[in-house]
This record gives sequence, structure tokens and C-alpha cells, in this order.
Amino acid sequence: MAEEAVANKVKCTYIGCKLVFKSEKEMKHHKKFDSEHAYCDECEEDFEDEERLLIHKIKSVKHIVCPVCGIDFGSDGGRNSHIRQVRPSTYPVADSTNIITAEEPPLPADYSLPRLQNYIQIRQRSDEPYREG
Repeated sequence: MAEEAVANKVKCTYIGCKLVFKSEKEMKHHKKFDSEHAYCDECEEDFEDEERLLIHKIKSVKHIVCPVCGIDFGSDGGRNSHIRQVRPSTYPVADSTNIITAEEPPLPADYSLPRLQNYIQIRQRSDEPYREG
């Protein structure tokens, strides 16, 4: 009977985590809220770190996120309002037709977090257009 109880346990699938749970639901809840895990609960995927999780969310069609802070939104309009209110002049906002509505250059093609942060710092210090290099 003790063997049966162990067999019903669910081990956390995040690499390096040794915790065990009563159900898959509990394990997924753990991965979603544990600060040591970079986990996308929408896609049920584990990531090496928060930067890779953010890049996944930015590039995925399943997610609507702020590419700077990673906050998830329920709609493009919610994200765009956030950008206009919290991050004005930081980067352009595309409307539903994918037309850039801000008079800013487009985001760098490489959505790595350090490059985005560099882009934002440059934009906040200068009225000059962003140029990589």
C-alpha cells in the first residue's frame, strides 16, 4: 500500500526541482508561482530563466505582453494603454492593423531583454531616433 501512495505522487518537471505533489494540478500551480521557476502556464512550457520566458511571451501569438516588464494583458488595447500611460515615448505601439502609431522607430528585431533595456535607456535620454550599433 505504501508503494501505491508513492506511485500516485507527481514530481515537479522543472529541471533541478525535487518537489513532489499529490496531483498534476498542484505541481503546475507550484511551477506557476515559484520564483525559482520560469514557467509559462498558458503553453505549459518550462524555460531556463525569466529572460527566455519573456522572449517566449513576446514572440508567441498566444500572449499579449509588455515587452519591457512582461505583464500579461487580456487584449491588445490593454497592453497599448499600458504602454501609453506607463511607458510613453519608450517604444512604438502597433494598433490592431499593425500600423505603428507612435513617431518612434520600430523595436530592434532581436527581442533579448538586455537589448530592449538598452533601447529604452537610449530613448529616455535622447530625442534622437534609435540606431543600433
